[in-house]
Amino acid sequence: MQIISLDNKLIKHACALKNKKHREESGEFLAEGFRVVTGLLKHDFSTFKSIFVTERQRDKFCVAALNAGATERFLDERVYIVPGTLMKKLCDTDSPQEIVAVFAQKKEFDLDGVAAEEESGGRYLYLDRIRDPGNLGAILRTAAAAGYRVILDNCADVYSPKVVRAGMGAALLCDFAHGGAEVFDKLRQNGFQIYAADMGGENMYQFNPPQKLCLVIGGEAEGISPDIMQQCDKVVSIPMQKVESLNAAVAAAILMYSFMLHTLS
Repeated sequence: MQIISLDNKLIKHACALKNKKHREESGEFLAEGFRVVTGLLKHDFSTFKSIFVTERQRDKFCVAALNAGATERFLDERVYIVPGTLMKKLCDTDSPQEIVAVFAQKKEFDLDGVAAEEESGGRYLYLDRIRDPGNLGAILRTAAAAGYRVILDNCADVYSPKVVRAGMGAALLCDFAHGGAEVFDKLRQNGFQIYAADMGGENMYQFNPPQKLCLVIGGEAEGISPDIMQQCDKVVSIPMQKVESLNAAVAAAILMYSFMLHTLS
């Protein structure tokens, strides 16, 4: 199916998803780029609402979609061919990648039942004021890869175009929920310990982490807030030479994988 008018209701809706208020009202978000969109094909076809591609990209996308398990009906009902002028309106980047998709947002996990199913172990990541979209996207992607559930406290919008691009659509790949430090009591009731990451903490390689762990990562500028730091059971650090600190996403990745390997051993 082809769309050539900016007045088309699907185009208007997709363009409006660049705005946070419209994303919240609709429960949908926008993702652009061939790798992002085709990568999410392997996740869940039901999250796809509409896909906009240029004529040049259509065949390439359809082949990728069919290889991922899509049906011809899915392609007929969800894929729309648009000219380059409309693609520029849909995209958030200066150099459009000629494919944009509208997705349904993911349902957040229930904080009231947090950790109840984690009988033998589990991993949680608590993000305190991670406001940089690039860092948040990268952290969400690593959390999905390492099997961490994420709790977001005053962070950037996980469905903003910049976070979606940085995380390659990780908001649909990892389990997350928005909440505050009140979740710590629920975690402790289920045997979890709360570890804060900070430069002044204990060397992460000089102890064995618990099987049930919630790792707290603070914002780029201010770190972990004092109120949250006071509620943590232990403060840990990454040993470093010649530099004082690491990017929040890099530090989170090192800690997540190190603790994951300990809990699996």
